[in-house]
Amino acid sequence: FDEALGMEIDSIDALFDVSVDDYFNLPKTKEQIMTSSDSAKVVLETIKGIYLPIRYGEVEFLGTQLPMYNLDTKIIGNLNWKNLDILKKENIGPHLKGLTIISDFYNASNDSIDYDFKLYNAYHRGFNTARLLISLNMKDTKRNTLLKSLENNEYQVGKGYYYLPSVNNNKINSASQVLEFDGNRFLHKGIFIRDSLNTIFNHE
Repeated sequence: FDEALGMEIDSIDALFDVSVDDYFNLPKTKEQIMTSSDSAKVVLETIKGIYLPIRYGEVEFLGTQLPMYNLDTKIIGNLNWKNLDILKKENIGPHLKGLTIISDFYNASNDSIDYDFKLYNAYHRGFNTARLLISLNMKDTKRNTLLKSLENNEYQVGKGYYYLPSVNNNKINSASQVLEFDGNRFLHKGIFIRDSLNTIFNHE
């Protein structure tokens, strides 16, 4: 090449490295800022449990919405969650498996969808209230006597119902039942009495 070009070429291209930073002012890579539309990509697992009491009839709406929030946590609800007709749906049940319900009343027979939820519960509440009143030790039928008897009342077991006056307020029932949804039905896990859980072994 030297003779053809009429000049001597001194090649030094291998003597040092050339960086593109010497010629171009490249911008630094910015961290991506997530928006609300990216929330579905985030799994929320720092919360151990969430208590979500709902009103009657809201389980179908919330049951389809909860999976969108990617909550890797324990969902705890009130008795209004207990609707197997809704919970056993394919787009709801798998996401709510392990749902725990805290309730003062439970009867395994009302897992059937062929009954009126409100009427069934009203009947049993009336039955258990009457049974509780009959069990009281009363000398007469005066209101004050009734109040004192209720205040001195101890642990009572009814039909799907447990009663134990609270230590801090003996007019409040401190016995709560713990139910768990296994994806197909509710299992009666135990009775939470004051600060202790009395486990129930299911033989169903």
